[in-house]
Amino acid sequence: MVSNLGSAAVSNIVVSDPMTGTAFGPGMISTAGESMACTTANRPITGADAVPGAVDNAAVAARSGVTVAVGSNQFAG
Repeated sequence: MVSNLGSAAVSNIVVSDPMTGTAFGPGMISTAGESMACTTANRPITGADAVPGAVDNAAVAARSGVTVAVGSNQFAG
């Protein structure tokens, strides 16, 4: 979920997830307080993931050179 916390329209939003190798966008959030939902393919948890006991994943939202980390699903075993 990417939200517009400002007062102006935001366009050319691209969200990418390095674990799934997929991206969503470009999108536009036209009004303050509006949000845009982004979904991607599921990434199965593997045995190698269980060894450290956790998988942390952070997608990235970007627009015209502005990049922000976006919290994503997490697993803790």
